[in-house]
Amino acid sequence: MVSLWMTDGSIEITIDLSVEQIARLVGSTRQTVSMLLNDLVREEPISSNDPAA
Repeated sequence: MVSLWMTDGSIEITIDLSVEQIARLVGSTRQTVSMLLNDLVREEPISSNDPAA
């Protein structure tokens, strides 16, 4: 499931996919996708509501 909405000038996208599923969709490895997502969270252009992140 994917949902999209705007709040307070930001866009929120909810994607109900695992990191492994995203990796398969883009033709990459789980490790690479996880590393890139973590880098983006640290640099703050994206945020995560995942308690494991």
